[in-house]
Amino acid sequence: MRFVAKKSLAIAAAPMLLSAGLFSAALRAESPDEEAGRTAIEDHCKMCHALETVTNERKSGEEWKAIVARMIKNGAQLTDADQATIIAYLSKTYGVQVAQKPDDAKTAQP
Repeated sequence: MRFVAKKSLAIAAAPMLLSAGLFSAALRAESPDEEAGRTAIEDHCKMCHALETVTNERKSGEEWKAIVARMIKNGAQLTDADQATIIAYLSKTYGVQVAQKPDDAKTAQP
């Protein structure tokens, strides 16, 4: 009898656990714009910078725009579309309005 009760409980709980897992995965999923921005950072900035160098910063949109312009003067080869994608991503994800994430603080370099 006890075995049947445990099995019934497991069967009843399975859909709830599955739903919770799918829901949390959906919350973590990036939008297409975020994915494009992250990919552009990895493709163009990671060549010269550790990602932490970029992700530990909090800048305004204008500041990110100036930094990207400076990187182009230093030899970064970015299309206008790449620039716009990177600036939008950095402004949204690492803008001054975004609180520093706990994981970012752990990876900060002295």
